[in-house]
Formats: sequence, structure tokens, C-alpha cells
Amino acid sequence: MSIITAQNKNLQTIVLTGEIDFAASLDIDPLLAKAVSECNDELLLDLENVTFIDSEGIKMLLHAFGELAEKKKRARIVKCSPRIRRVFKLAGVETLLNVVPELSDKKIRKTTIKRVQPLYWHK
Repeated sequence: MSIITAQNKNLQTIVLTGEIDFAASLDIDPLLAKAVSECNDELLLDLENVTFIDSEGIKMLLHAFGELAEKKKRARIVKCSPRIRRVFKLAGVETLLNVVPELSDKKIRKTTIKRVQPLYWHK
């Protein structure tokens, strides 16, 4: 697992590579929580080189996106490997995670982003 972060005034980007499973989520979750708390306007996730994601990884992403939505911030996945996109689609979360096709930076800033409603988990 590799994690790269970049931030400018309004845009924060996180690039993940490798597998996002329970073990990796222990490293990613604190970083994602920090990104959510420091997000000024928009968070972009690049998952182009992610090779695997399990239910724990999906839950972690949904939680972060829900927190951002509560703060009226935007979040989306701008690059996603076909394999991971298929997992999101089969899990029914592709729309909730705002998975969009690969876009140039100019198109990213001009695109209207659907806000994610906060999610609540029931036991």
C-alpha cells in the first residue's frame, strides 16, 4: 500500500495504490480522517492503481464521504481502475462515492458534484 497526499488552498488529493483491505485501512483511516478535518472545499481520491478493496475499505470511504457531506464539502473518486469500479458497482456504492471518469484538472473544477448524504450504519 502506498499513500500520496497533496493539498492546495481548496483542493486536497489522496492517491492510493495497492490493496485496501482491513489491514491497510488501519493505516489509511487516520490519514483520511485528517484529510476530512482539514478539507477546505473538495477532496479527490485517485484509486487508479488500487488492485483490491474489501468491505472494510468501502466502509471507510463511505464514512469519510458522509462526514464531508455533513460539512457541506465535496468528495469524489476521480480515477478508478475498472476492477475497483466493478466492485463499487456490485456493492451499490458507485453513486454514493461519486465515482467519475478520469478528468483533467480544468474539467474537475468545472464539474458539478453531487453531494453525498450522510450514511448511518445499523447493527
